[in-house]
Amino acid sequence: MAMTVYAFGVSLVLGGGLISFFPRFIIPLSTNHMDAIIIFFIVGLAFSALYFLIFRWSILKFDIKTPGRDVTGEVKLHTKKDYKAKKAAEASNDQEPVASGTSPVRQSNNPNAKKATHFLEGLGGSENVTDINNCATRLRVSVADESKILDDAFFKSGGAHGVVRNGTAIQVIVGLDVPKVREFFDEIVEDES
Repeated sequence: MAMTVYAFGVSLVLGGGLISFFPRFIIPLSTNHMDAIIIFFIVGLAFSALYFLIFRWSILKFDIKTPGRDVTGEVKLHTKKDYKAKKAAEASNDQEPVASGTSPVRQSNNPNAKKATHFLEGLGGSENVTDINNCATRLRVSVADESKILDDAFFKSGGAHGVVRNGTAIQVIVGLDVPKVREFFDEIVEDES
């Protein structure tokens, strides 16, 4: 846009927003150079229309997923009553009776609890885990017997982004929700030991 405005003989600094644009461009030039202001607004409107048409065509042609577009094309607004009913259903599902001898975390519908259960199974069970730690994105575990650890595909099927192995030191790359996964992981190991 700047190149087009310059081609029409208008020299200005683009950027900074409308509030800074008025005192730096419109007010000083309004007395003697109204043609420059008019050129700027005509070019701006033309580029706005161009941007709209190009982006709309691209989004529809290549089916680019953008916020507010549902896969089915329908938008449903939920009421507060719908939200409360959904939360009540989730709470009742989380309070299912737990079979004796199993950790309550293993019965949870929480996705992070499911990941923790899956990763523990891939690491050879709670009896194989000797130390648990984490960093920003990885669950760091020391194991007693590295031969009990399953292959990387098993961990990826449970939501991991990968596995780093260094002898008995294992790092499961979980992502930014690793602190939540670790809480459930610790709880399962505690309950089963």
